[in-house]
Amino acid sequence: MSAFNILWQQDILLVLSIVLLIIGGVLILLGYRMGLGGFLVLAYWIPVTFIAHSFWNYPANEIRIEALIFAKNFAIVGGVLLLMINSSGKYSVKRLMPVTRIPKGET
Repeated sequence: MSAFNILWQQDILLVLSIVLLIIGGVLILLGYRMGLGGFLVLAYWIPVTFIAHSFWNYPANEIRIEALIFAKNFAIVGGVLLLMINSSGKYSVKRLMPVTRIPKGET
């Protein structure tokens, strides 16, 4: 973070980024609350892309590689947006929860 001149509360920002990525990634992986999971991942991914891969601020010999990484990150953003829009699929936890029933005991 210091290399990108982010000096404000680095410890809090580090913990926040780890929490956003872990919770968002697990929610997307399980297919439960995909919109929230996608939002959490995007809340990390978009600012980091603009801060770390701002190719317009790099020297001429590094512009190309940084522009490629910037474009790759925005392709990932597009994929996460598609996941948020299409929601979970056939084998997600969200779909299995209402289907699963606990058998009633005989009384």
